[in-house]
Amino acid sequence: MERTLLVYDIITSGCTASIFSENGTLLAAHTIPLEMQFSENYAQQNAEDWWDAVVLATHHVTRTQDLSSIVAISFSDQVQVCLCVDKEGVPLRPAITWSDTRSLEVEDFIGNIIGEEAYYKLTAQPNVPSSSIRKLTWIREKEPEIFAKTYKMLGCKDYIIFKMTGVFSTDDSDAAGTGCYDVHKLCWSKPILDATSISIELLPDVYRSTDMVGRLTEEAAKILKLNPGVPIISGAGDFTTATIGAGCFKEGDTYMNLGSSSWLATCSKKPMSNQSMTLINVLHADGEHFIPLANMQEAGVVFKWLKNAMFSQGIVEPYRNVYPYENMDHALKQSPVGANGLLCFPFYLGSSSSYKSDLACGGFIGLRDYHTREDMMRAAIEGATIALDLVLQTFKEDLNINRVIVEGISSIEDGWIQIIADVFNMPVDVVDMKTTVDSIGAAIIAGVGVGLFNEMNVVDRFRSIRCVFEPNLSNQSIYDRYKEAYVHGLAGIERVMNVLNR
Repeated sequence: MERTLLVYDIITSGCTASIFSENGTLLAAHTIPLEMQFSENYAQQNAEDWWDAVVLATHHVTRTQDLSSIVAISFSDQVQVCLCVDKEGVPLRPAITWSDTRSLEVEDFIGNIIGEEAYYKLTAQPNVPSSSIRKLTWIREKEPEIFAKTYKMLGCKDYIIFKMTGVFSTDDSDAAGTGCYDVHKLCWSKPILDATSISIELLPDVYRSTDMVGRLTEEAAKILKLNPGVPIISGAGDFTTATIGAGCFKEGDTYMNLGSSSWLATCSKKPMSNQSMTLINVLHADGEHFIPLANMQEAGVVFKWLKNAMFSQGIVEPYRNVYPYENMDHALKQSPVGANGLLCFPFYLGSSSSYKSDLACGGFIGLRDYHTREDMMRAAIEGATIALDLVLQTFKEDLNINRVIVEGISSIEDGWIQIIADVFNMPVDVVDMKTTVDSIGAAIIAGVGVGLFNEMNVVDRFRSIRCVFEPNLSNQSIYDRYKEAYVHGLAGIERVMNVLNR
């Protein structure tokens, strides 16, 4: 009998349950949408909805499967979540999710007491308001009655694991996302906890991603309609599982997630930093590498904004789970390389890992009366890609990088992929997206956790490369000029915004 792996990929938009064979074949998958609660800079979800989605998705994917073949269960999840639960594991309030920045309303004890540079050395991450520990300080200051009842702060998958095993736990990749984990000593950071006056007792035990936390209880098995006793493997945060699913296991292996919010990540034996301390270093599940990454929130957002502003058809409504990039290739083909001399600065949401500044903003330079909306759309995508190339150059200062793997919702957009190959000036391997690389990463973690795989680099069982895009050498001189203009333009933005903000 072929053994199978059941994994869950839980992100803000939905929970996907997938069953893989030990040979890497996707046997079944089903997604249950999830709702978000938004209000200004608040973003939260009901943790009970996560569990309900896990239950429903499990029922769907197991209908035609042999339950006795499932040898492990594991997870990929959204990071930087703050969920307060009591001693019984009951949520005390909605979970505060990764994009929430309400902690700006209270004192930043980390920045004021530890300092930005010292904090970066401890965690290999910038001090940001979206970190779980700063969200917990907000709860202490703004909802003291909730804080007083809090027994543990959990992440997303941590809550599901508790529902399945009765164990309060997290893994080291999710722990790093809390903002209070020492990634060098692999333990909760006493200096950070002292600075925030948060007791270590509020934090769960930390496991390796491939560790077995427990086994599926009789009660949980009855609800899920699974056999009890299945090993529950800790799993990892989505950045880590995506890195595994993309096939990055040795130093210099680099991949890019392409979508509304994109990121560029590589493998390194040690954490990496840049002058602005915006690079985020995530722990790889192999225990040997860090994953330095730069998030570019504006990558696809600019295209969606332009589509809304300039096209009467195909309006993309905020937070709707729809594919927003229809007709992207058509628009890109209507404009030549360089968008007829138009340069776009894509920072419509403010600063990002590629450009940290309180004055960061979006804009076009070189706009003339002959420019079309297709020129503007091409310029937006080229500008976002140039911004990511600046990060790639930072990686290349220490690592030998000669190709990039691309995955994500927009990896089917060949026009955008060709721009990436041309701007990066290297081959681009595009993953065939039969399923998410996050789910593949979680499945590999599960297989390693129960000894089904002797190593993590078995990704070729699970995914294939759809095609390889080679850089068009005739475009190099154009993009080299645009990169130079882009760097000079950033300084110009600073000067203009300084005048406007007087």
